[in-house]
Amino acid sequence: MSICPIIAELALLLQDSSKRMAKMDESWKDAADFLADFSQKRLKPIYGRGERASKDRFTLCLVGLTNVGKSTLTQMLLGHNIAPRKNGPATAIPVEYEYRNTWSVHSLSPANQTVEDRRFDKAKDVGDFLRYIAMEAPPEQTQTIIVRGPIAMLKDTNLVFADTPGFGAAQLDAAKGTHEEKLVQYLKNRVDEIYFCVSGADTLLKKAEAVFFNQIADFCSTIVVNKWETTPGREQQEIHEYKARIAHAFPLRHFIFTEAKDALMAVRDDDTEMFRRSGLSISGRPGILGTGSNVKTFVL
Repeated sequence: MSICPIIAELALLLQDSSKRMAKMDESWKDAADFLADFSQKRLKPIYGRGERASKDRFTLCLVGLTNVGKSTLTQMLLGHNIAPRKNGPATAIPVEYEYRNTWSVHSLSPANQTVEDRRFDKAKDVGDFLRYIAMEAPPEQTQTIIVRGPIAMLKDTNLVFADTPGFGAAQLDAAKGTHEEKLVQYLKNRVDEIYFCVSGADTLLKKAEAVFFNQIADFCSTIVVNKWETTPGREQQEIHEYKARIAHAFPLRHFIFTEAKDALMAVRDDDTEMFRRSGLSISGRPGILGTGSNVKTFVL
């Protein structure tokens, strides 16, 4: 049974109570404001997340400021070095990954009303093609790219993984809006859940990160702190200290601390202990998403 109808009824009840209290004397004002705020900022995101989780095609993506290590994390999760890595105007092309037994790339261009379908034998060929699009192809010619292939973390799930360019990159055509505006539009139109990435190497949250997060907060349940390094014996204390500095900007969000670069080296060297310390493991399965998991079990 879906909890969405119950959440919807509760939200309506709180909103009605808030309006009634607001019409009473001044002593009820704080209580009325609290109920209205709770309904808008707490119940509304939960309701939306529950509705989106029931979809057959559930799209999750990593979003973060340029240079927080999102490309390395994406490579680790995909299990293949195929994601475009160069930042700049041409990289404002989202790439969506789905599971299939063979490799193919589908380029959608609503402006030209065309769909291009290419098939590849190897992951390396897919990566070369995506890097060409990211660095050479005019961005206005391609709006969305869908890559299908044998990506282990997506097998037996309803999950689509979306890779987006880091915000804070160069602007696109000024007449059509900034890079950030187009990115926000894409996230709200095609993405169901966002994992917001920040750098553990930064002691404080950047203003651009706080501003961007507030635009997509309703879609975000999890904060991924990448480039995370700790002092042996002080791991939990340092996590507590870091969250104390930035958690106020991400109320009620779940935190994951990871070092994707270490995870890549651990896979290369078959180092189980290093992989465990990297943070990219849940229930003994690789990937912060959990290989083979149903997406609904970890986004709600």
